[in-house]
Amino acid sequence: MSQKNAAGSIFRFLTIASSLLLFQQGQALACSTSAWSNTEGSAVTAINAAAYEGDCGLRLDLAGTATGLVEDATPGTVTPAVTEYVARFYAYFDDAQMNNGSEFVLFRAFDSGSSELFSLKARGTAAGPALYLEDAGSGKTTNNLLVPTGWRAIVLHWNTAGSGQLELIVDRESDGLSESVTGLSNSGQAIDSIQLGAITNPASVSGMVDVDSFLSRRAGTGGLMVQKSCSGTDVVLKNATFLSDSSLTCNVTGTLSFGSRVTFDPDTRLNIVAQSVNMGPGISIPQGAVLDISIQ
Repeated sequence: MSQKNAAGSIFRFLTIASSLLLFQQGQALACSTSAWSNTEGSAVTAINAAAYEGDCGLRLDLAGTATGLVEDATPGTVTPAVTEYVARFYAYFDDAQMNNGSEFVLFRAFDSGSSELFSLKARGTAAGPALYLEDAGSGKTTNNLLVPTGWRAIVLHWNTAGSGQLELIVDRESDGLSESVTGLSNSGQAIDSIQLGAITNPASVSGMVDVDSFLSRRAGTGGLMVQKSCSGTDVVLKNATFLSDSSLTCNVTGTLSFGSRVTFDPDTRLNIVAQSVNMGPGISIPQGAVLDISIQ
């Protein structure tokens, strides 16, 4: 089953007790948040321009101080209770403006008594936007984790085993983009619902953040979708991030066009075989990245 959009109109949440999979989204047919359990506030909108994949994504409007969120209550409907949880979604922070030290809440998890268990917060730093996790019971937090430019996979891992653990990963743990905290003393807790959006929105932040492709599981990994297909007749490649040390071959019988929101990390290698290649405005190739283009 394909993984689809965070703000799509139809969601098929799978609740298979024998599987690690908690729930997963289905194909989006129109831009709507109506399939979520609940939608609050005016600062969240489902639109095509916010999509990482498929038709629609969720745009968080940080202008002013209005808030908005979508909520999913699926975790509270499955058995056994969700005592370990992994969420993954894609986020685009390039259009957000955050003063150094300013922050807003992007994600929260609650128990059946509506008590917050943990949250994900976005914070402005001198080096750019960063994320960190906070455990509500102990007050412990991870260190800030900077979010590079372009679409990035955000992975959250909450576990009650032992003394408890929170882990935050951007893209891949092997890249060193991860932070964790232990000693939460969260034994016996279980997730009932989650919220995603501009849950708080102070005046010190502005612009917008786009999120898409939300997926959650009982355990395991979030499953990245960083390598998109770039083969075919005439291909327009957009909303794609090519990670460091990744290699991809594009076989195009016509024209390969690079559209909006395409990001190359250093040490990326892209092998392109096409009749012609069109690089749109705003495409930046960093030092160390290699685009090996063969025009045939």
